[in-house]
Amino acid sequence: MSKNIKRSRTRHKNCYCSLWQTSPDTLTQQGVKPGYCGICSLCGEQGHLRHAPGFHPYTDAWCDSCFKAQSMVNGLQCLSVPLAICSLLFSLYWLLGLCVGVFVFTYALINYKTHWIRKIAGVLP
Repeated sequence: MSKNIKRSRTRHKNCYCSLWQTSPDTLTQQGVKPGYCGICSLCGEQGHLRHAPGFHPYTDAWCDSCFKAQSMVNGLQCLSVPLAICSLLFSLYWLLGLCVGVFVFTYALINYKTHWIRKIAGVLP
């Protein structure tokens, strides 16, 4: 493989495959095969040392399948946080409405019970 192809792959994956040019002994001591720059910390396959997908500044070795899975999970986490906040606000709105409804019904029952009883008694035979 030519150097230009290796550099373009490195830029495409945003990994540290350029370590083969600077310190190949370190990678061979770790058991990394040529063409890769790390061993996946999740499954142990040959992978690439790159930044984790998401907002947190975290760098680790990922194989392609674990990196794709983590990208999907991170995408779902980004969607789940606003949905959780919306469901919490809806639950609070519903609970507040229930409390207000019980208070208003109890207040009306205490203050207007004689009026309601007379009205119901007049309607009933």
